[in-house]
Amino acid sequence: NIELLQIASEISKSIGNSLNIKKMLSDSLLVILKKLNCYAGFVLKLDKNLQYVHTYEQVYSIPRNIHNNDTYNLALQIIPNDFDENQLANFLGYLPYVRYDYRGNFIHLLELPGFGIIGLIKNSYDLDPNIIKFLKPILKKLAEASISCLQNDALQESERNYRSLV
Repeated sequence: NIELLQIASEISKSIGNSLNIKKMLSDSLLVILKKLNCYAGFVLKLDKNLQYVHTYEQVYSIPRNIHNNDTYNLALQIIPNDFDENQLANFLGYLPYVRYDYRGNFIHLLELPGFGIIGLIKNSYDLDPNIIKFLKPILKKLAEASISCLQNDALQESERNYRSLV
């Protein structure tokens, strides 16, 4: 399908153009929302801590004040918090997850492999399953770009710490 290829191409081109995670996610998420006719979206990073209790933390959202959105808050209730490896595996097994809320909005939760999840909020109708399937390699690229941004941040922080000691 030519339309799907154009959407995929435009989204792919928007990914990884900055090593600043906020800028990179801003550019990418904006294109994803526009191309998929979604009105809101968010990226959550999986935070694995040493006690094997994991949580998701928000890295970026459009709009920035998404916390005032009832559909977003419903999505947060779906996403587990303080969970172990088995619960994580179970949750990821349910993805992609689509749910209809009382206002006529659709919540789409999709995996960003090795990084976290992306949530897309759309009104009127849900994303076509073929589009969701087509997004899988693109979301893998977004996850890899996000990881690269965080690694770059850690490297810069390490360099600053080193320079302050010398």
